[in-house]
Amino acid sequence: MSFNKLTVKMQEAIQVALEIASDFNHAELNGAHTLLALLRQDGGLAQPLFEKVGVHSDALQQSVKDYLERQPKIQNPVSNPQMGRELNDLLREADKQRTSLSDEFISVEHFLLALVKVRTPVQDLLTNAGVSEKALREALKDV
Repeated sequence: MSFNKLTVKMQEAIQVALEIASDFNHAELNGAHTLLALLRQDGGLAQPLFEKVGVHSDALQQSVKDYLERQPKIQNPVSNPQMGRELNDLLREADKQRTSLSDEFISVEHFLLALVKVRTPVQDLLTNAGVSEKALREALKDV
């Protein structure tokens, strides 16, 4: 997946997600790191979108952080985390969403839709928080 296919906000989120993964001493970058980065983004779409769905972004951030705390850590990190298969799958699904919506670049909304469609631990976190694909699509129309 080429970074050139991502919007600036999505590129920024991936960069911050790398920092988050590194802070947690994780070897792989995954969807949870990226979701946390999107939730922290100033002026980003994730917070208002989840608020529209009825999910408080602070509570969602905390559940994502709790999930990340429970993940295996590497003891002596020697390099940056690598993109994991999960994130690769999410970006592929986001690209499908981009195509179906006839957009030129993969944006935050495409990635958020991928998070609720692709079977990952993040999908479970979102489902438990009350986020469904239908609710997300409705919120996207309004935001």
